[in-house]
Amino acid sequence: MRDMKASSTIPDEEGKIRYINEHFVYEVEELLFCALFYISVQARAKQLSEKKTLQVFLNAAVDHTLLHARNLLEFYHYKPKEAYARAGAYVSRWQFPTKTPNVKKLEARVNDEVTHLGRKRLDIKLEDKTWHLLDVINELLDTTAKFLVQLDRKFYREGLTMLETKMKKLRVKQQTDEGKEVLQYYDLFDAAIKSFSLS
Repeated sequence: MRDMKASSTIPDEEGKIRYINEHFVYEVEELLFCALFYISVQARAKQLSEKKTLQVFLNAAVDHTLLHARNLLEFYHYKPKEAYARAGAYVSRWQFPTKTPNVKKLEARVNDEVTHLGRKRLDIKLEDKTWHLLDVINELLDTTAKFLVQLDRKFYREGLTMLETKMKKLRVKQQTDEGKEVLQYYDLFDAAIKSFSLS
């Protein structure tokens, strides 16, 4: 039987390589899937005649997104800690990204409103329940791209190599005439859903 205490300590080089190629890659890929899932539910909302069914799908999309967004937020924005993986443990000169309003909102709300049965749920007004999911996904993917650029190639194995390929298929463009960001998914997601406004 494995020593549970040993598994929570900072891993050796091989452990770090395995972790970043398996668990980190999983979190980013799930966040990418969340975008597809969320967009797909919204795109097909009119086809779902049962309102309760639609709400179940939307709730699942929100919960799934917030779980993985929270994990990546901590990875990129928090200092290295013995029991948790952090970007600073992989990139020695990692500069903590500026927390955007959406990321700050995520950080302030996610524990009490999603991962725990916090009493603060009672205080949330209907108009404050919006999470701006695609904005959050976009911002975390942007940070992911910056992290991968700085990450030493010695860490790359199959997982990171596949993730890098997927990330290169993701494009973010600014619509300067309207000032709106648009995610261009290309063949990463449904060919039928080429873009989705983040407004």
